Amino acid sequence: MGEQVRTGTVDLWVERRGQGPEVLIIAGLGDPVEAWQFQLEGLADRYRLAAYDNRGVGRTPMPQEPLTVAAVADDAAALLGALGVPAAHVVGQSTGGVIAQELVLRHPEVVRSLVLVSTWARLDAYFRSTLKLWRWLVEAAPSERAFLEAFADHETADRMAAIAAPTLVLAGGLDRPATPQFGRELAEGIPGARFHLLPEEGHRPFVEAPEEFNALLDAFWREVETSPRPEAGRGG
Repeated sequence: MGEQVRTGTVDLWVERRGQGPEVLIIAGLGDPVEAWQFQLEGLADRYRLAAYDNRGVGRTPMPQEPLTVAAVADDAAALLGALGVPAAHVVGQSTGGVIAQELVLRHPEVVRSLVLVSTWARLDAYFRSTLKLWRWLVEAAPSERAFLEAFADHETADRMAAIAAPTLVLAGGLDRPATPQFGRELAEGIPGARFHLLPEEGHRPFVEAPEEFNALLDAFWREVETSPRPEAGRGG
């Protein structure tokens, strides 16, 4: 069962499952909590997971103020505070991965580790054109989710070196929008980050190959849990 949790200016719809080390899942553009059922069910015997609907998605309303990546990253930090979670393993997919990067840069103390899936630090011309197409689609079919503009011009590439959290970057070999090269560049820019390619998967490996995906996360988190926490970087 989910619930509305007040985080500053917006009530986020949150679903929590399981017991164990805390995990926060940040979904990609337009995905509600239900997109992560394979993880909420498959990892709940070992972890305490929280997945939520971002602003303008599912059961979370879109506030009146302009949407920025910084604002939704602050939502994630405020959610952890509201849940009484001092730090969590953070998973972010696609635009959720962009939010996760901004979260660890702005609020490093709340991120125990970072898993970035099918995401990027800087877009190329092809992906910018793809986002413009997606923006046109949501404008043609009016929706509260018309917030693509915030992600089209947002970059973290020049700040990657400030991330101190243990980081795993996952990419699908068949991902067309967020190609594996984006993931490789992310991993190269984050100190100590690991890159893992799922060669037969596309943009949503957490749905396409959930057992393999869950096993990768579990192995990474188990290793992190047995290691001392690194010095947190400074937010910006």
